[in-house]
Amino acid sequence: MRGRILTWSGERGVVFASGKQYDFEIRKWAGCVAPKINMNVEVTFADSAVQSVAPATGAAGESIAQVPGAKTVLAAVADAGQDVVIAYAVYLVAALWFPAIRGRGLVAVSLSASDLLGIGGDGTLFVVLTFASLVMPFFWKDRRSAFAYLLPLVLTLIAAHRVYTLTREATEQLVGMGKMFGQGFADGFFHEIAQRTGPSMAFGAYVTFAAALYLAFKGVRRFRETT
Repeated sequence: MRGRILTWSGERGVVFASGKQYDFEIRKWAGCVAPKINMNVEVTFADSAVQSVAPATGAAGESIAQVPGAKTVLAAVADAGQDVVIAYAVYLVAALWFPAIRGRGLVAVSLSASDLLGIGGDGTLFVVLTFASLVMPFFWKDRRSAFAYLLPLVLTLIAAHRVYTLTREATEQLVGMGKMFGQGFADGFFHEIAQRTGPSMAFGAYVTFAAALYLAFKGVRRFRETT
């Protein structure tokens, strides 16, 4: 039956069909693009309740539905909500391409969060794990699946620990070099060099942590709101 979306909040909305209004949730959505207000749709019913809602034939982006699994994947992404998807995108970009640690002078280094984690040489496995945590709540119908959103924070904390380890090791190596010049000289001069030129947190680390923290918050909130 042909209808039209009246309202949409990101997770649920109202569709108008056959002179009546019906509530529907994202799990009922069968389109390959996100629902939008005033979008023309096809509504199917089962026992007078909405069974599925899909873009009307000819709607923009419907050709993507021909790709096997496209509807399921896009519905899973839409289930997460726009803000969560954006946060995941920011997290991935920052973790893959923004330097999380930098060193100057004697310790020249620039590593991203994914480099620090050492998950796959080209970052493919890192992307797969992150995407899996995004869509898990859609496929695993259990309120505990919301905790999958905490994975980015766990990975970020592991990377942060490695930053600390690298910084400590670099400092110890520089101070150790100074022992050749005498204990007192080493404790002062070379420790100062280590502080000035050793690895330190970079912009990418802060962006990655902020996105991961937001996703963890959304995961806990989704867990508490799911019955």
